[in-house]
Amino acid sequence: MPVNLDKPHLWKSDSLHSIDFYNDWFLRFAPSTFREQRELKAEEVANALAITDYLRGISIQLLKNNPGILPMLRMTTAPPLARDRLIGLAYTTKSLVSSLEGSAKHPPRIPPRMPSNVLDAHLERIIDVLREVADRDLFPWLDDPNTEPTKEALSRSASVVADRLCGAAADPIIRNAQEQRQLNALGAFLKSHNYTEIASNDLNNLLAMPQGSYTFRCNISVGSDKTSVNIPIDCIVSSHTRQPDALPLLIEAKSAGDTTNTNKRRKEEAQKFSQLKRKFGNTVPFILFLCGYFEPGYLGYEASEGIDWVWEHRITDLLDYIEDNSSLLPRNLAQQNPSLYSSDFMQLEAERFRRQQEVDNSKTPLARNQLGQFSTPFSLAQQISRYTISLLAVGRESRHLLEPAIGSGVFICSIISLNPQNITYTGVEIDALYAQICEELFSEFGCNVLNQDFFSFIESEESQENFDCVITNPPYVRHHHFASETKKQYKEKVLRTLGISVSGLAGLYIYYILLCDQLLKDGAVASWLIPSEFLYVNYGRALREYLYNYVSLIRIHRFDAQNVQFNDALVSSCIITYRKQKPAADLLFSVTRGTYENPAMHYEIPRSCISHSEKWNFSELEQADTEDGIALEKLFQITRGLATGNNDFFILDQWRINEKKIPSQFL
Repeated sequence: MPVNLDKPHLWKSDSLHSIDFYNDWFLRFAPSTFREQRELKAEEVANALAITDYLRGISIQLLKNNPGILPMLRMTTAPPLARDRLIGLAYTTKSLVSSLEGSAKHPPRIPPRMPSNVLDAHLERIIDVLREVADRDLFPWLDDPNTEPTKEALSRSASVVADRLCGAAADPIIRNAQEQRQLNALGAFLKSHNYTEIASNDLNNLLAMPQGSYTFRCNISVGSDKTSVNIPIDCIVSSHTRQPDALPLLIEAKSAGDTTNTNKRRKEEAQKFSQLKRKFGNTVPFILFLCGYFEPGYLGYEASEGIDWVWEHRITDLLDYIEDNSSLLPRNLAQQNPSLYSSDFMQLEAERFRRQQEVDNSKTPLARNQLGQFSTPFSLAQQISRYTISLLAVGRESRHLLEPAIGSGVFICSIISLNPQNITYTGVEIDALYAQICEELFSEFGCNVLNQDFFSFIESEESQENFDCVITNPPYVRHHHFASETKKQYKEKVLRTLGISVSGLAGLYIYYILLCDQLLKDGAVASWLIPSEFLYVNYGRALREYLYNYVSLIRIHRFDAQNVQFNDALVSSCIITYRKQKPAADLLFSVTRGTYENPAMHYEIPRSCISHSEKWNFSELEQADTEDGIALEKLFQITRGLATGNNDFFILDQWRINEKKIPSQFL
C-alpha cells in the first residue's frame, strides 16, 4: 500500500515542509571550509565593503542603489552562499537575484516592472538572511557596534571575500555532508525501533539478510552474467516480520538544495527501479528517502513510475513499510486515542480532543502550517502543567493564569484535571473555531476565552503585569509565513520594551515569549513548549539573551530526537521554564533530557557557564562538568585562521605516500 505516491493533495504541503527542514539543517550544520582561487579582487571588495559601512549599513535602499554588490555580500557569510541557496533561504525569486547580480551581457539592475512593495519585501528577506549567516569570525565588529575595524582586519576580510568570489562552488561539500546526515538519521530511527546494523560486505544474498537488521551503501548486481553491473543502494532494511521468501526494503536516500538538481536527475531513480524490477520482479520493494527541494513536478514523475517515497521530516511513515504489527512499536507521546480516557474528567478531555480533530480535518495542512496550529498531546500538557503549578507561590488568595495561544484548550483542560486551588484562567485564541471549543467546554470552570490576536491583547492596559503564570505551546510559524510589515512591528516592539534586537529569521514563538514579559507579574512562572533550535542557531540569540539577562531560568528540558511530540509537525522540541526575576550571579538551573517526568539525564548547570551570545550546547557542558582541567578559551583567544586553499601542501596523494614509503597505520 503506497504511503505518499497516491496522495497528490499532500505533495505541495510536504514539499514546503521538506524545504524548511533542509533550510534549517543548512543554517545550523553546513560545512564552513571552501576552496579559494589564486586571483584576487581585493580592491573591488574593499570598495564594496566601504559602501556598506563594512556590512553594518546594509539596507533596502543601499541594494537598490548598488545592486551589483550582492555577489560580494553572498561571500561574506559563513558558509558563503551560492546564488540558488540564497534564493531558497530568502524565499525570493531567481529572476530578481539574477537581475540584481547582472551578467556579462546585462549590467546589475533593479527589475523595472516589479511593484515597489513586493521588491522591498524580497530585499528585506535577502538582507535578513545575509545578516543571520554573516561570518562573524571574519567580521567580528558586527557583534559589537562600538568596535571599529582596524586597517589590518579590513584588509584581511577583503582578501578572504575576494578569494571566495573566485572560489569553487560550495555545493559538493554541502551535498556530501547532507548525504551522510541523512544516513545517520535513518540509522538512528532504525536503532530506536530495535534494528541492528550489519556490514554491507556481509550481505551476499538479500533473502538471507537477518530479520530486524539494516545496512548502508550496498552494491547489488543486476543484468545478465555477461553484462552485469553493480548499482549502489543507500540503505537496505530487513523488517522484524519479513518472511523468508520476501525481499528486504531497498531505500535510495535523496537530498537537494535546489530544484535544478532534482529536475536533472529524476530519471536516475526510475532507471534504477527498472533495473531492480528486471532482476527481482515487479514487486521489488524500492522507495526514496527525501529531504530538500523536491517539488510536486518531481514527485509526479516518480509516482508515474510507481516509485513511492518517505519524507525525512516525517520519517515515521517508514514504519508502514518495515512493520505490520503495531504492538512491536514503542508508543509515542504524539499518539492519542479518545478510547484511552475513562474517568469522568477524561470524558470531557475526550470531547475536547474529538472536536479539535474535527476542526483540524477541516483545514488544509498548508493552512495549519502557516498559522502554526499544532496541538500538544494531553499527556504531555498535563506533565508540564503539574510541574509548573508546583512552582507557584503558596498562599496567594487567587492566581491568574494566561494561555496566550489556547487552541482547543488542552493546557487549560490539563490544569483543571489537576484540581488546583484559587486559579483563574484567561485564554487568547485568534481562530474562532478553536476558541469556540474552549468557550463551550471550559467556561463553567472560570476560563475567560478571548477570540483575538495575542499581539493585540498585549496592548490592552488591563493585561499589563496581570498574570502569575503562563503555560503554553505557542504557534510555530516560520519567519517567511508572516508579512514583512508585521515582522517589523514586532521587532520594534521588542526593541522598545526590552532593548533586545531580534533577527529577521526568528520564528513567531520568539516574539510570543519576549512580548509576554510585560504581561507577567514579578515572580511569575512561565513554561513554554517550543522548538529547541533557539539553543544553537544565530536567530535564537534574542531569546537566549532574554533567558540569560532578564529572568531566572529554572529548567530546560530537551526531548530525544526520536521522541516526536507532534504527529503533524516534526520539530525537535524543548520546554523552558523560568521565573520573572533578575537572575542571581550564582544561579543554577536544571538541564534534563528524555521523558519530561522521568528524564534519563539531569544536570545542574551554573549560569556562569553560558552566555547569550554563544550557542547553548549542553552536551559539551555536561561533559566538561565531569572532567578536571580548564577550557582553552579561558586562557587564549581562539579564532579561525585564513584558509589558503592550497590542499596539495597539506594532503598527501597516493604517489607521494608510496614515494616516501609511509606505513598505512600512520596515515
